[in-house]
Amino acid sequence: GRLTDPNYNIKLGITYLKYLEEMYKGNRVLTLIAYNWGPGHVDMTIRGKKRGVPREVVNYALKILSDHSRWQHELTSSRAVS
Repeated sequence: GRLTDPNYNIKLGITYLKYLEEMYKGNRVLTLIAYNWGPGHVDMTIRGKKRGVPREVVNYALKILSDHSRWQHELTSSRAVS
């Protein structure tokens, strides 16, 4: 029942992202691909047992990273103005 609690759900998501980030040694692209596509798929692709990552999965990871970079820039810029 706690999965419907937004605060609990966010904590689970953050914990899982940290776990994946550790698993992929800080590689944020692989972390986000694994979050979206599943770490089993990523591991099989790395080992050559699966062929390529779907384009939409890669685009998802790159969009998140791009948005994060933009938000950081906007946050930094707004602090400089204040």
